[in-house]
Amino acid sequence: MVKIKKTFYLLLFLLILSGFTFEVYAFFVNLTEGKVPPSNLGNGERVISMLQKEKSEGFTFRGTPEEHRYLWAELEEMPITYPLFYIVGNHDIGPSFPLKRFEEIYGPTNFFFLYKSYLFIGLRVLPAPFSSEETLSFLEKTLLLHRKSCKGAFVFMHIPPPLYKGWKVRRFKGADKFIELFERYQVDYVICGDYHGYGHLRKGSTAYILTGGLLRGLKRGVRWTRCRRR
Repeated sequence: MVKIKKTFYLLLFLLILSGFTFEVYAFFVNLTEGKVPPSNLGNGERVISMLQKEKSEGFTFRGTPEEHRYLWAELEEMPITYPLFYIVGNHDIGPSFPLKRFEEIYGPTNFFFLYKSYLFIGLRVLPAPFSSEETLSFLEKTLLLHRKSCKGAFVFMHIPPPLYKGWKVRRFKGADKFIELFERYQVDYVICGDYHGYGHLRKGSTAYILTGGLLRGLKRGVRWTRCRRR
């Protein structure tokens, strides 16, 4: 077990692809509390083992671990057999672990892929001093090229747009432009983390889901977000 010096958070989004005749996508999230070592990591392992029985083909890992060696050590012990996609968060990078280093290990922080005629987009959305210009350009280009030919579109980003009342949502540059692009290209779902709570609202044709619930056990910490094609 690799020793860690700072708070460790582990946030998993599990993408369940249904075998029904209509498309259903379910996103699973878990989050360990900020303890050294994280006391709830065992719950995450049990949940992952449980989900191995499902007809699953991939998931997205989203979170804020400040100790990347510890992250890899733990993931190697978990029974994960799905493709892994990492959405960068504000705790993932810093002076000792810059963005360039992150991308050398995990790949581009802005990315997309097509699966069963659906578009999935992962975005780098970080607070100041980081700029959103490159991410906005990537988002607009990707939607322009692929949205019309896809049945639906999902966007994953760590920091949510400032649409949630009652939550202390972190501000970032270009937030209004992101919302405008989501509306223009009729993105079906925007799924975010950062704030450790749950929120759901619809603006135009887009459903915004804020999910960062603590994994304090199966009764309190497991969230399922089911997304059906209209």
